[in-house]
Order: sequence, then structure tokens, then C-alpha cells
Amino acid sequence: MTNISGPTAEPAPGSPNIFMSDLMNSLRRLERVGDENSKTTQKLINAAADVSRAVATLLADLPDGTVLAPSPFVSVGGALRNKCSWHEYFVEAGRLMFRRPSGPQYVAEDREAAFAFSKDVHSGLIQEIAANLKAHDGRLAEDLLAMLHSR
Repeated sequence: MTNISGPTAEPAPGSPNIFMSDLMNSLRRLERVGDENSKTTQKLINAAADVSRAVATLLADLPDGTVLAPSPFVSVGGALRNKCSWHEYFVEAGRLMFRRPSGPQYVAEDREAAFAFSKDVHSGLIQEIAANLKAHDGRLAEDLLAMLHSR
């Protein structure tokens, strides 16, 4: 039996081309990436929560459920698909939410939600919200764009 607690120069059992030292290095790399991924995920969720708070605070005078960026879902082969490059966004109870086929979700609820939100922001979501707000309240649109450009 091979001891995996220390590197050896012998190949791993069943894998003649992989040495135990290479395997141990790979395991350490995976552990390190897993830890870095957890930290990165938390930073992503925190960033989504920060932006959610800022947008919700800025738009606090709008009624809950006001659609900020419409994005209707269409049926494609029996499955609901997003027609636009972003989800439908609205503020509810002081939090920025988006609508998925499975229902509404807070943008910082979990890794998947925060990642989807980050992709939407990258695709121009904030500018789209500002454009939609311009017709409702030009001041809100200007404030939102100022928030975007102050970063």
C-alpha cells in the first residue's frame, strides 16, 4: 500500500503515468482553488448585495414590484427562455430582485443569483434600468447613472 501523506517517486496505482508527488500537488492545488473559490464567491455575493442596497435605496420612492428592466420569457421548445440578455428586475422590500422561470429571486441570494446578476450588469443592465427610469423620473435615471460612473 502506498502512503499518500508524502511524495514518492512511484506511479499511482492503476495510473502508470501519474506519480504520487504529482497527485499530491494536484490535490493541494484543488484544495487551494476550492478555498479561493469560496472567498471569491463570498465577494461576488457581497458585491451583489451592495449594489442591490444602493439601487433599492435610490429607488425607494417607487412602489414595490415596479419593473425596472423588463425581460419577457418566451416558450422555446416547451422551455421558458429569456428573450433579452438580462432578467426582469424589480425592487421589493428594499431588495433588488429578478424574475426567473422558477420565480422571483434576490440578486445576492446565492452564488448562481449573484453570478447571473453580474453577467446582466456586464450586459448593460444598469444603463437599461436608467433608460427605463428616464420616462418615469429623469432625476432617478441621472442618479443611477452617476452611481455607475462613480466607481
